[in-house]
Amino acid sequence: SFIFERAFFFCYGQSEGNIMEDDCRENSTDEQTIQDIDWDADDWVLTEAGRAQSVQTGAYLRAAGLCSDNCELWTSPLSRARETASHLGLLAVSKVVDSLYERKTVNVSFIDIREAVRSASSEKEARRIAMRDTFNGRVEPFETMLERISPVVDRLKEEEKTNIVIVSHGYIMLGMRALLEELDEEQITGIFRGGLVVNSRQTRN
Repeated sequence: SFIFERAFFFCYGQSEGNIMEDDCRENSTDEQTIQDIDWDADDWVLTEAGRAQSVQTGAYLRAAGLCSDNCELWTSPLSRARETASHLGLLAVSKVVDSLYERKTVNVSFIDIREAVRSASSEKEARRIAMRDTFNGRVEPFETMLERISPVVDRLKEEEKTNIVIVSHGYIMLGMRALLEELDEEQITGIFRGGLVVNSRQTRN
């Protein structure tokens, strides 16, 4: 997660899809098995751990005073993000923002995948990066994603009074951070190699 002025971003809690994906990364050597999974499914529910992560994040937001008065909660339309939002326990105006959805894989064209695998922060992260081209072409160019989310980012930059909590996905958060902090390709590559934010992990930037 990360904070930008009056906005707080974090990824949805662990879902059954994350468990399936982790199992593929660690155990499957059959590319067809990986491709047969419906990575774009909208019916993945949160695991028990995912629900607990969501409750914990909500408690953190309340304790830090980040979502008390004048607060809005924006979520991706995908069910795992909306379910995460429902467990936060926040008294906030809730909005589903269609452009915050994410395709499973985003093609960051300026990143050298082989080099990213070699310099990954862990073996598991190296497998995640190496798998990114196995999704039957269901890939969105990074630049297209940035264009899609830029109106949301513009709205955040203009906000002066309302705190906004955003529940979305790893690549969306990377794109938002890139736009808000005006990151260059080298900085984006560094974040990509270190691992995208997943499952309500809390970090301050």
